[in-house]
Amino acid sequence: MQRSFNILRELCRYNDVDFLTLYQADHHIISGNSLEMGKKEISRFCNLLGVYPIPSDHSKFRRIFNLTAGLITKDPYMVWWLKSRDFSEAVQKASRKKPYDIFYFDTIALSQYLVNIPADQGARVINHHNIESQLMTRRAKNERNIFKAFYYFIESNKREQFEKLRCPQFNHNTFVSRLDQERLEKKIGSKISSSVVPNGVDIEYFKPKGIEQQDDTIIFVGGLTFYPNIAAIRFIIKKLWKPLKRIRTNLKFYIVGRFPPKDVKKAAELDTSIIVTGFLDDIRPLMEKSAVYVCPIADGGGTKLKILDALAMKKALVAHPVACEGLDVTDGLDVVLAQSPKQFIESIDSLLGDSDKRKSLGENGRLLIESKYSYKAIGKNFHHTLTKLVGKI
Repeated sequence: MQRSFNILRELCRYNDVDFLTLYQADHHIISGNSLEMGKKEISRFCNLLGVYPIPSDHSKFRRIFNLTAGLITKDPYMVWWLKSRDFSEAVQKASRKKPYDIFYFDTIALSQYLVNIPADQGARVINHHNIESQLMTRRAKNERNIFKAFYYFIESNKREQFEKLRCPQFNHNTFVSRLDQERLEKKIGSKISSSVVPNGVDIEYFKPKGIEQQDDTIIFVGGLTFYPNIAAIRFIIKKLWKPLKRIRTNLKFYIVGRFPPKDVKKAAELDTSIIVTGFLDDIRPLMEKSAVYVCPIADGGGTKLKILDALAMKKALVAHPVACEGLDVTDGLDVVLAQSPKQFIESIDSLLGDSDKRKSLGENGRLLIESKYSYKAIGKNFHHTLTKLVGKI
């Protein structure tokens, strides 16, 4: 969501943009006044044509139907999940009302709406936040429940077939990293028109304000409905927390993210040094005063925006290599990489006891962000890519 918002805003600096979107009512706090605030913010820089709820987010029957359809039909669940008659009609109406140079689809599951666009109009561009089939393959391998693992395995195969079918139908594919670009081209088995539009940071928003760090504090930030984030939090609580507390008795752990699961809240009730904040309007003050940012995400795909945000905030960061995939980080220079519980414990403890090392990592991380991951630079480069694409169509 953060990436999509910033890319949209930057493209609007150079282009007239009409915007249609679906929204997740259950996963994002955008009901009532918050939804209206979101519409107002988007309308500041583009022409908002419509905002439509995802039907399955409002119907238990629809969710069960989609899960079943994802198992017994050729289309994966992710396609069924984003089916909306109202949205489909809105896309068709907009595309026939006036000519467009480019139709930009922000995720591959939305490619089902290609049929609503005139065949002779505009260039088609698809964005890949990650490689959806690979994401589900990893989830299947990490799932201990045999029935869920089977479902995820079926879903991953269907997603891969869907990617092979849909990606070549677009004039251009964009990826968040070179690694994802290479992975999907290998899956498809043929060369496609593509480029890398990396995830980035609003470097004016995410920057330190001079808040003093608290000793012996660690933090994790991320939406807690996303299973890799939940797994990361549970890894910290179950594998790292007791050993770390034996070493550092005053240690505090801040967990920031909407909709924390019951077991995480229970852990906080039993140990007051685990602080579950829930959703925060502004994560920066708490992030800045925490000494070490811990990100043991070992699943998922794409590149992790939370890593970029932490680097922009000059945080000393201990992360799993998977959490840093596709990013030009260097172990020991701007991040400390760890995989096993022992490695995480030793790295976190070492950094908590070495303020100079924390400062060095933070300064190097900020320099990396400013040089390669500013959204202003990313948006400008993407605009040039799209301009060249339109000239070729």
